[in-house]
Amino acid sequence: MIDDALERSERTEERWCVAELLRIKGDLARLEGAAIRIAEDHYLQALEWARRQEALSWKLRAATSLADPCHQTAAARGHEPRRPVPPNGRTAVAAVLLSSVYDRFDEGFETIWRALSHDAVCQGTVN
Repeated sequence: MIDDALERSERTEERWCVAELLRIKGDLARLEGAAIRIAEDHYLQALEWARRQEALSWKLRAATSLADPCHQTAAARGHEPRRPVPPNGRTAVAAVLLSSVYDRFDEGFETIWRALSHDAVCQGTVN
């Protein structure tokens, strides 16, 4: 379904939501147990589309997905579902990217508190 939406977006040249579609495709790849790199590639493509379109909200959403420490699938890493895995270099780079994107916002700060809460839960620092 996402591939159909991406194809239709290309065909009709209505590309305003491509970044979000690619981000969702990455999320679906994670949920389906695909290799971590596949999901990350979709997130990176989403970031590039958002950058080209100067779509800061789409960029924030893609960076948040990429930086999510819980994003590595259990099947790919041998952990139980939604159990945090040790951060890798990509996660650290994504966290820096997320911070730089977030710093460009001057309103909507409740979103970052939700993201930080999610991060704390994934790292096991909050019960």
